[in-house]
Amino acid sequence: MIPRNWTVRAIAVASVSTSVAALVISTRSAHPLPVAVVNVAVIAAAAATLAVLLHEKSRENALWRVLLASAIVGPVAIVVLAVAADQHSPPPWLTATAWTLDVPLTLVWVLFFGGYPDGRRPVHAWVWLVAAATALHLSVALYAWSTAPGGGGWPVQGHVPWQAPQMTEPELHVIAARTSIALSGLLPMLAATFLIMRYRRSGPVVRQQIRVGAIGFVLTVAIEVGLLTLPGSASWPARTTASVVAVGIGVLAVASALLRWRLWIVDRALPRAVILSGASAATTALIVIVAVAWTGRLGAGQVQGALPAAVVVSVLLQGYSLRLEPRVRHLVYGDRPHGFAVLIDLADGLTQLNSDQAARLIADATRRGLAVAWASVWLPAATPGEFELAGASGGAEPKRVLRAGAAPQLAIPGVHLLGPDDDRDPLPHDTAAFAVLATADGVWGLLAVGERARDPLTRGDMELLEAIGAEATLAQENRVLHGEVEARGQLLQERANQLRESRRRLVAAQDEERRRIERDLHDGAQHDLIALAGRLHQLARRPAVAPGDLAELAAQAEQAMFNLQDLARGIYPSVLTDRGVAAAIRSYVGRLPFLVCLEVAADVAARRWHKDLEIALYYVAVEALGNSRKHAEATEATLSMECADSQVVLRIVDNGKGFEPSDLAEGSGLQHMADRMAAVGGSLSVTSHPVTGTSVSARAPMVVPVSAQLPVNGLSRTPSNTAAQPAPFG
Repeated sequence: MIPRNWTVRAIAVASVSTSVAALVISTRSAHPLPVAVVNVAVIAAAAATLAVLLHEKSRENALWRVLLASAIVGPVAIVVLAVAADQHSPPPWLTATAWTLDVPLTLVWVLFFGGYPDGRRPVHAWVWLVAAATALHLSVALYAWSTAPGGGGWPVQGHVPWQAPQMTEPELHVIAARTSIALSGLLPMLAATFLIMRYRRSGPVVRQQIRVGAIGFVLTVAIEVGLLTLPGSASWPARTTASVVAVGIGVLAVASALLRWRLWIVDRALPRAVILSGASAATTALIVIVAVAWTGRLGAGQVQGALPAAVVVSVLLQGYSLRLEPRVRHLVYGDRPHGFAVLIDLADGLTQLNSDQAARLIADATRRGLAVAWASVWLPAATPGEFELAGASGGAEPKRVLRAGAAPQLAIPGVHLLGPDDDRDPLPHDTAAFAVLATADGVWGLLAVGERARDPLTRGDMELLEAIGAEATLAQENRVLHGEVEARGQLLQERANQLRESRRRLVAAQDEERRRIERDLHDGAQHDLIALAGRLHQLARRPAVAPGDLAELAAQAEQAMFNLQDLARGIYPSVLTDRGVAAAIRSYVGRLPFLVCLEVAADVAARRWHKDLEIALYYVAVEALGNSRKHAEATEATLSMECADSQVVLRIVDNGKGFEPSDLAEGSGLQHMADRMAAVGGSLSVTSHPVTGTSVSARAPMVVPVSAQLPVNGLSRTPSNTAAQPAPFG
């Protein structure tokens, strides 16, 4: 029966409280407990905390029971030792308990090493082996207690304060006491050898857990050995604190391994740690050797001076270590890393690849990381509900196309571990697990893996598969963003080129317009006015003027006026500045010799925009209506202007003969109109058919109106020879 969460938490709180209380009692007594007992308290508190976390997050891992037992045994041992140490002559039962304390303490270590990291038994006869080893240890401890001089008195030699028994005591007692001490360290070491068997036959996640715990344990042992061997370390004020920190490092490593928290970071940090620690150790050893050779002895000051120098050398090698990391990683993991080390390859180079190359890399890394027979990646096909094979690694040739329309599980993002009875269609029949790779925009791929030969996939393996999928999804999002940025950059470059070309065409058109005005003035209006002035001078010298001559002069003057009106059509009108684009268009339409219907709402006609926008709209209207009269030979046209979606839209539709837009050369009037609209951030669209006529639509972003003008509505008909008369607006 599994205890409830509150029961486990209550035991953990009681364990920590008992350890703290025992340590407080010890510090106030005449015989404070040694550092080793303090470390037992730290380990017990850490075991209590870790038991609670493991019970909540991974209850199927039976190690939480061992940790909870350690959280109980540790404080009991501390209380017994603290109470006994505070008494000059403890009672026999307390002495007997102190003599046998190593048995339960050793038992929890044996159970922990044997079940680490997933709580499974290393061998089938594990229970019998543990029972036999515990019985042997208990028997030896009881015999050592029963044969001790004085009936097993206090202090317990070999236990507290862990001093070896003297040879002056009975020989069998000495052998039993030393054997008990040896078993306290030997049995956990024998249990730890089972981790080698577990490592060789386990999957990558369990291997990574063993590796992380081993690294933390080695660091703890190395620091503790250093504290025991350094000259003068026993008298350091911070000796106990340093020892507790060393134990804490090992505890954190074990906690990270059991909870499978960021296991892959060890593979990333291990090469650099090897380089820096190797450089630090080499520097320290070199300084110590030179000091011993120079002075002939080893002092605490020499060692203390070597340590800061080693730290400085390690900091200086920080940059150069990046160059050595690939070599160290090759030595540690080989040519093709396994387990969580494959995440380094994915994180370092996945984003720079295209989709097919990335799919092959993901499949290969997944197969090596999980040590499975095969791994494959499928990407969405053009047909909805289908996935095409993009990358595969190991095994036989996988399915080229997956039709996932009738498989709802393939649309659920995340990792999925398949049981023996789960449906695998449309995936291959030997699929052990799969991951649906998805971003915020939807599913972008499927990653499936085959079975593992030596042992089935576990939930820990699913965490590695999830981490690989997360790296792949992050790289996919980066590729999509990179593609969008590149596409937007190309679009902006194209628009910049178009804008430069439109500016060039506008300047050329303006120069051509000035030359046209000069030419028309010289050849047309100027010539007519000069002829009219000469004729008037001739008539002024006559004594009398005939009526026919005056009629001829009137006709010449009228023709000169018409020529000036045609010339003024391309010049910026003053009414556009004074009254706005609607009034300017109305004034221009009133002089046209064909029917033009104006459809401009009163609120639109009353608005004013930026002068550049009004000029662009006016010249588009003038150019479009001029083309309708001259080239399309239209008899009717409709001009409308409206505001929609923060844009002003000008549309001119005529009933002319139409044209083919693709036949127009660069520099035509339509191109000039498009350039004018582009200059104000707008656009121009032209639709023309031989039967239905031509439709010109110009649109541009609006500017806040600044004044109101008169509405424009109705029809404008300009009969022949009456172009100067105002149009009859309704």
